[in-house]
Amino acid sequence: MGEALVEVVSATILYKLRWTLLTVDLSVACTMSPAQMDGSDVLWSVPLDIPPLVQLPTIEKSLKVGVGGRYLTECVAHQRGYVIHENNGTLEIRIPFRAEGGFVKSQVVDGLYSQSYSVDVFLLHEWEDAAWGLTQQRTFRNLVINHLPQPITLLDLTEPTEGEFSFSLCCFPHDVSLVNISIAGQPMLWEDMENSKIQLSHNSFPNNTYTYQFQMPFSHPLVSQKYLGKRLRRYSFSGVFSFVVSPVGETFDYPATVEVKLQDAVLPVLEGECTERGVRTLAYYGNVDSSEWSLYVGGMKLDWELVEQYGFTLEPKELHLILEVPLFAPGMAYEGLGLQGLLVSVLTSLVHVGTGEEQTHVQHCVFPVKELLVCLPDGRVVVMVDTSGISPPVNPNHTALLDPSCRPQETDQSRALYSFSIDSCGTVAKYDGNHVIYTNEVRNIFPLSPHLRPLSHLHSHYRVPIGCVHPKNGNRTIAIFLPSSIPTAGHMHKTASQSYPKQLKDGDQKLNSLPSGG
Repeated sequence: MGEALVEVVSATILYKLRWTLLTVDLSVACTMSPAQMDGSDVLWSVPLDIPPLVQLPTIEKSLKVGVGGRYLTECVAHQRGYVIHENNGTLEIRIPFRAEGGFVKSQVVDGLYSQSYSVDVFLLHEWEDAAWGLTQQRTFRNLVINHLPQPITLLDLTEPTEGEFSFSLCCFPHDVSLVNISIAGQPMLWEDMENSKIQLSHNSFPNNTYTYQFQMPFSHPLVSQKYLGKRLRRYSFSGVFSFVVSPVGETFDYPATVEVKLQDAVLPVLEGECTERGVRTLAYYGNVDSSEWSLYVGGMKLDWELVEQYGFTLEPKELHLILEVPLFAPGMAYEGLGLQGLLVSVLTSLVHVGTGEEQTHVQHCVFPVKELLVCLPDGRVVVMVDTSGISPPVNPNHTALLDPSCRPQETDQSRALYSFSIDSCGTVAKYDGNHVIYTNEVRNIFPLSPHLRPLSHLHSHYRVPIGCVHPKNGNRTIAIFLPSSIPTAGHMHKTASQSYPKQLKDGDQKLNSLPSGG
């Protein structure tokens, strides 16, 4: 009958009433079609007209549906979502899965949550046909849907500006209970949740189901945070909710992940200051995890080997980190030398390992010096000499290089500052293997003509040898010395192979090298 399976039994009964033989025809018809799921509805199909019960033509009188032994009014059927309509000679009855009037049973199949639904339906169909004035057909059927997988719905209610995750898990019948929560792989006790401002509530609905409402602050240690750049952060919740089905005790898990992006990152701030020992940088943390940032000094990534080898000082504080770079250490750039002192700078950078976003700070400092010799990569030599303590006294203005015309650029009461090229001012070049040694000297000169000088002053009694060593071929590097010592090619080669020697101590003649500045 259409798409509905019908079983029909017909019988003819003969019996004798007095002298009359009577014939009675009996017919019984029963639909055999089982219930099936059609979308979210339970669908049951019944033929509208079943021969031999119907003698065409017919006049429809009424069609009623009942559940659990009681008829449903049109209003109640509509409220519950029941729908009855004819489709090509077949009567289709649609009942929403889990609709009121039926019975729901929870189960776990292959680790997944499922539900079975059963409902006792009866149908009353009345009509008139050519043979009878009124015919009633009553059909009773228990409709059953077994083991239908039920996806759990996660409804994300999070408002990022409120600073907490808020979501609900829906919807469960009363034979399902939440028994455990693990967040980021860590099981949570109810007491721990209360102490850490995690809230779990239980909300019921009129259809005898309920949801679990979960709230957790972004600041909780088990919430994953990742900086995405431009002050944007992603907060991620990852947890597993474990449920038990009563009374059989079957369990199933539901993994939940919720992510929120919020532009609330406070980036680290770099500040600097000059100290007697060197240059100090203060890195204020901000609210982005410090492990996501790499610290660079002068372009070199800071690690413990660099700290220990060159005497850097690291001092973590509650709100910031203190880094001190000692004078002449790697990462300190030479800016210039004058009577006011040695001008250096330290470029400190914080680079985010994920985005490459960079926070930088350049700190300039001036350190007073009495004597210093600087060999620059561009072939210039800058030297400051100290004439104090010389007997008889030497006026810094009365000093010169080997070429007497090369006089100091600046002087004060005891110091003279020179700046010249290695191919000028009488500088002597000497080749030693793969290196060239450039030497000159600062010496005192006499303001009087030679024939007027005292015999005791015919020779200079103040002479300070100066020199620089550069490779014959290849790139030159900056080096800083005390002017009282002329470096040798072997010493320079040894220094280059050691990258940077330790800081100058009393009695040493070689200072640490500084990378070339601007």
